[in-house]
Amino acid sequence: MKNNKEASIFTYTSLFRENIKLDINDQMLFTNFFKDLKVVNFNSEMITFYLNLSDNILDKTRSFFDDNISKAIKEIFGKPLVYKLVNKLEDSPENLKSTNENQTQGIEKPLSTPTKRKNSFSSFDKNYSFKTYVQSDFNKETINACKLLINNEFKMTPIYIQASSGFGKTHLLNAIGNEFIKNGKTAFYINPSVFSRDIATYLQENNQNKISKLLNYYCEVDLLMFDDIQVFGNGQKKATIQFIFQIIDHRIQKEKPTLFASEGPIQSLKSLFDNRIITRLSSGFITQIKPPNKDDFYKLLNFFLEKEDPLLKNISKESKNFIIRNYCSNVRNISAAVKRIGYYKKDIIDSNYSDVVVENSFKDLVKDKESITPDLIIETVSKYYKIPKKEIIGASRKKEIVVARHMAMIIIRNHLELSLEEIGKIFNKDHSTIINAIKKYDEPENNKSFKNALSFLNEEIFKLN
Repeated sequence: MKNNKEASIFTYTSLFRENIKLDINDQMLFTNFFKDLKVVNFNSEMITFYLNLSDNILDKTRSFFDDNISKAIKEIFGKPLVYKLVNKLEDSPENLKSTNENQTQGIEKPLSTPTKRKNSFSSFDKNYSFKTYVQSDFNKETINACKLLINNEFKMTPIYIQASSGFGKTHLLNAIGNEFIKNGKTAFYINPSVFSRDIATYLQENNQNKISKLLNYYCEVDLLMFDDIQVFGNGQKKATIQFIFQIIDHRIQKEKPTLFASEGPIQSLKSLFDNRIITRLSSGFITQIKPPNKDDFYKLLNFFLEKEDPLLKNISKESKNFIIRNYCSNVRNISAAVKRIGYYKKDIIDSNYSDVVVENSFKDLVKDKESITPDLIIETVSKYYKIPKKEIIGASRKKEIVVARHMAMIIIRNHLELSLEEIGKIFNKDHSTIINAIKKYDEPENNKSFKNALSFLNEEIFKLN
């Protein structure tokens, strides 16, 4: 039993590293936090991960990457599990001799063949629905198209949805799947890392009967959804891509609804897929969940506050501005901020000084903007990229140094009330260099991994030590 357990731990460690690496899509983040990740114990209720990090960084990892870790657990085990992060190996395989065989019976094996009865009706989170999905200008077009699809009033298929991480894509896909099932239809959600692994196994086995059954299922299901389609273009997956092409081509010919979601526009896929797939993805309806503006964030904040407790919606405009100013990078962060307020809601509702209570509830998490200086920002960027400060403000044109320099410029521009000329003086550059740096990373094909790093650095800069 020990060998089986150790083999499972080795397999799950590899799967989690691959899944998280693909999900965060940033080599620097992965190397700094998850390079040494190991699964050290698991059962039907809980999984324990080892990370070679200090206590302080381990806490930040738990906070910042909770969604990524939880998502990976659900995708690999087929259901949510409680997880624990440790930086000492008390739970190493050598200490697992007493683990009962029954402990692993509740965990689904990673490899499974979809069946209409099981997977079509169990792949979606029942907590995600359109009733709990906020509609505003930034996502209105996408929601309307999906509702027409659900009501069989939208014949323009496939649908391609572009949405950055944290803007509600996962919620939307689950809501669509739940509505299809409610209407007595079948729907299936394809996760790229799990799908690629399973298809590779079938192709290696060269079991044509299994492959044929699988292809037929994906072709005939009423709704098929591919999440993070861009992931299939990474690495050498020619056979998998050919399998996907057969599915897409068949479903288009039969006019069966197929939905694709990606963090970038179709143009960004041209370097990953051949023209046959690009042409077919472009033949349907293309829509985007755009970054919310300030009005959208107010609407989102009011929704989440009312959902938490109707009385919280009455907090002052100053308190709402404080939350949006510090948590407006995406929808997920706003939701997390409201949950924190919910913890202190009795103090907030009962107090005559609710603004003070709201700000104090975040005092251990958020720095006051007045304490943020260009030097602090450059120092944080320097530590993240492991590049000396003098190089960042210097004249080197090495690619990695230029990226760090541009990162510091953009963060200073976003958070400090400095003119382009003032920022230029910090880096001994003219204002046109600052403008070019900002424009460069506004281009969709350039911004994915950069924005992941930007999001993390913003968290670091505004969190207290």
